Amino acid sequence: MKRFELSFLVFIFLLTGYFSCCDSQDGSQYLESDETTSSFNNVTDLKIQNITGSIEITGWEKDFVEVTYIKKAKRKSLLEEIKVTIEQQESKLIIETDLPKFSGRCSVQFLISIPKTFSSIYAKTVTGSIYLKEIDYVEDVTAKSTTGSIKGELSFKNADLNVVTGSVNLDIQEISDDGEIDIHVTTGRVKIYAPNDFDAEVDFKAVTGSISTDFPVETIGTIKRNRLVGKIGKGSVPCTVRTVTGSINLVKSD
Repeated sequence: MKRFELSFLVFIFLLTGYFSCCDSQDGSQYLESDETTSSFNNVTDLKIQNITGSIEITGWEKDFVEVTYIKKAKRKSLLEEIKVTIEQQESKLIIETDLPKFSGRCSVQFLISIPKTFSSIYAKTVTGSIYLKEIDYVEDVTAKSTTGSIKGELSFKNADLNVVTGSVNLDIQEISDDGEIDIHVTTGRVKIYAPNDFDAEVDFKAVTGSISTDFPVETIGTIKRNRLVGKIGKGSVPCTVRTVTGSINLVKSD
């Protein structure tokens, strides 16, 4: 009987230690952080590649770019191993992160302010979301996340948005007549808010999801529940959306 009680106590002790270990490896609970802010003039193009952490890019009235990054880690020794490199090549700003071996315990959050009118944005993160907002006009915007969401509220010419696991919410303020929209999601929904005068040639496909639109569409070919091909207005802007598991919704924003 005593042997059984002792074995049971050992089992409880080991089980408690296991869950404590799991908690200690939870990357969402950071103990150490460090914040750095830098400014850059004469920048019209931004390229940022992150590993773990969100990227938020906001337009503002100033004519320079300001980059704030917040490094987070379980302990100070790991915090010091997180490397952020920022290099300006003429009018292009390139930002990259390098995490230590146990990267699940570390992350870098970026808060970037750019002039409201910009040339190009390329933002990529493996684990984390990407936010684009209050940008009056950017010619080319590319956003990619493996695990996370993309949310955009802006005017643009070309948009290329790609997510493996997560959603895409795109609020189109305005788009050039000669522009293009290309959105690909593996697991997650896509929701596009467009103005009343949205003029596009849509090609939507949701393998295991539904498609809905607030706009009248002149359809082309056979109408299917999970496929929509046709024109809205004159069909000026090619708008391609693909999702494997998830719905596609085109909504009037006005």
